[in-house]
Amino acid sequence: MLQRSESNALDFLDDFKLTLFTDEIFVYTPKGEMRNLPKNSTALDFAYHIHTDLGNKCIGAKVNHKLVSLNHGLKSGDQIEILTSERQNPKEEWLDFVITAKAKSQIKQAVKEDKKKLLLRGRNILERMFTQVKAEIDDKTLKEFIKYTGMNSETELFLEAAKGKIEVKTVKSFVTLKERSGWLNYLRKPFVRGKSGSPDDAKSVQNSDLSNLKTIELYTNSSIEYKIAECCNPIPGDAVIGFVSSETSLEIHRANCPSAIRLNSRYGERMKKVKWNAANNITFKTGVQIYGIDKQGIVSDVSRVVSEELNLNISAFHLESTSASGTFEGTILLYVNDTENLEKLISKIKKVDGVRKAYRIRQ
Repeated sequence: MLQRSESNALDFLDDFKLTLFTDEIFVYTPKGEMRNLPKNSTALDFAYHIHTDLGNKCIGAKVNHKLVSLNHGLKSGDQIEILTSERQNPKEEWLDFVITAKAKSQIKQAVKEDKKKLLLRGRNILERMFTQVKAEIDDKTLKEFIKYTGMNSETELFLEAAKGKIEVKTVKSFVTLKERSGWLNYLRKPFVRGKSGSPDDAKSVQNSDLSNLKTIELYTNSSIEYKIAECCNPIPGDAVIGFVSSETSLEIHRANCPSAIRLNSRYGERMKKVKWNAANNITFKTGVQIYGIDKQGIVSDVSRVVSEELNLNISAFHLESTSASGTFEGTILLYVNDTENLEKLISKIKKVDGVRKAYRIRQ
C-alpha cells in the first residue's frame, strides 16, 4: 500500500513538472550545455540567447546535424549549432518570426543603427553625384529631385542612393531638365492612367516622340533610345513597363518592380507599355544567389554548369565559406538570353552536389 502511494506521488510530481514547464523548451549547445527557451522559439532566438553577435551574423543552423533556416521552430531535446557569416546583417523581417524579448530588442536596435548609417551614406553619395555634374543640392532642389524620382520622402531617397539604385545619369538628366524652361510644368501635367493603375493599363505618354505608339517592341524601334533599369534588371520573358525618363529616352523596368510601381502612381502619363521582341543574339545581365554545404571543388562544379553545359558568360562569381559551420553562400553575375535560359540554369545549379538553394536575385 505504501509502495503504491509512493508511486502515485512520483507520478503526480512528474505531471506537476510537465505542467510547470509546458511553456518552456530545453535545448542543447553542440557542447551539450542545456539552455531553456520559451515554447515556439526559433533557431534565431537561440542564436540571440547565446550572444548578440551570434544572432546578428546568423545565416542558419544545424538542428540535430540537419541544416535548417533561421525561422526553424525548436523543440525540447534539440541540439543546435548556429551558422554565421560576416556578411550577414539583421533584417527587419526577422521580427516577423522571433519571439524572445532579447531577439526582438537586439534586431530593432541593429536595424535602427544600420538605417542611420545608410541614410548618412546615401546623402553623401547623392551630394557627390550632384557635385560630379557641377550642380548644387539645396533643400528646394532636394524636394524637386524627390518628386522627379518618384520617391515619397528624403529617407526613401537616401536609402535608395545608399543601395546604389540612384545613378549619376539620373541626376544629370534631372539637372538638364531643371535648367530647361518650364520643366516643373512638365512634371505637374495631369496624368492619364487606366482604372486599375497597373503597369499594363499605363496610357501613352503626352507631348513626346512616343505619343503615337501604342506598344513599343524592344529591339525593333532603333529610333528610340532606351536602357535596362539596374534596380530590377529585366530580361526577355519578364513582364515589362517603360518609363519616359527624358523626352526621347525610355527606361525599362520589370512590371512588378517597386520603382516602376512608384513611378506609375506619380507619373502615369510617362509610363509606356512595352514588349520584348525575339533577339537570340542579345544577352542580359542577371544574378543568381546560391547556398549550400561547402566542399572541395564546389566553385569549379558550379562554373562548369554555367560555362560549359549552358555556354553562358560569367561576369562575377563571389563565394564565401564558413569553415566552422561547413557551409557557403555565393553570388553569380552572368549574362542570359531570357527567363527560360535563366530557369534552366537555376535548375541545373540546384542539382550540383552540395548546393541546397539557388534562386534569381531580386534587386
